[in-house]
Amino acid sequence: MIQFLFVLLLSIGSSFGASYYDKILDKDDLPLHLERHKRLYFISGTENTKMQLSLKWNIIKDSNFYFGYTEYFFWKLFQESSSPFLDINHNPELFYRFRSGEDKMLDVGTEHLSNGKAGVDSRSWNSVYLRGLKKWDSKYQFSAKAFALYDIQEENSDIFKYVGWLDLEFSVNEFIKSKFQNNELFVRWRPGGKVAWSDRYDTFEIGLKIKFTSFKIFQHCFINYYNGFAENQLEYKKNVRALRVGVIF
Repeated sequence: MIQFLFVLLLSIGSSFGASYYDKILDKDDLPLHLERHKRLYFISGTENTKMQLSLKWNIIKDSNFYFGYTEYFFWKLFQESSSPFLDINHNPELFYRFRSGEDKMLDVGTEHLSNGKAGVDSRSWNSVYLRGLKKWDSKYQFSAKAFALYDIQEENSDIFKYVGWLDLEFSVNEFIKSKFQNNELFVRWRPGGKVAWSDRYDTFEIGLKIKFTSFKIFQHCFINYYNGFAENQLEYKKNVRALRVGVIF
């Protein structure tokens, strides 16, 4: 019950804040033109509570050169008396986006991922990547990211076999219009190991975003299932099977 109330209050606050500032601020008045980058959500369930915050902005105005930043929070909320954070992962990146209309994009970039801890709990690596995205009819979307790791820290020197070199995602929007609004279903696959057909360290993720027309206080409900490795950097070798529910913004 306490967990439900916590999520409820967070949702109401975020909804109010978004509508309030949209009314009083003009986008041209903002010092940084921030945009969503990856998904923003708060979910809790069988493994732990997870939050993801992600934004990007143009380093050079009216260019396709971006700086992106994502934070992943893994929180033992309601699992221990003091509710400590298990791990917090920091993911800055720089990339240039090539566009071919609004339905095709290619990002060329570099990124860093670490958990900011010291000693044996420290985790860190860098990568370069190509990320392509294709949309069809404003409903279907497919993205593929190929990456190569470098400057891998000794404490996670075998991270490659858990994250691999490829990340694929397919999503479909507005597939149940009759009952819900602004819905999305996505399926993500990240094969681990040295070859894409290795299934020893596969990671699968399924997400469902829905908005109930009769339930106005939530932004969107989000149901997420994660089955695989390297969800957080501290426990990258752990095979996580987690079903979580919460809100997505």
